[in-house]
Amino acid sequence: MPYRKLFRDALEPEQIRTAVQAYERALDFVLASGDADGDDNISEKIAAQIIEAAKEAPVFSFVELTNRAISRYRVQRAKLMVVAAKQARLKLDT
Repeated sequence: MPYRKLFRDALEPEQIRTAVQAYERALDFVLASGDADGDDNISEKIAAQIIEAAKEAPVFSFVELTNRAISRYRVQRAKLMVVAAKQARLKLDT
């Protein structure tokens, strides 16, 4: 799986197992919750969020890392949806 290579390139060896567990849990949760509807790059985005969260706090549990990744993804997704809504409104106004 491509995300494992991302983790190997970005994280310390002892962090990878936890990162993989957190990635799988976070991805499952986001997909099941419907938060990822219409997001074709969900796997890459969740992997990126895992890496960023792991770099912020080098010592972590997989639950903490999972929660951070889900939270970061939701914030990122909400910002993108706001931008898309503003752009759609601008198109309607012109």
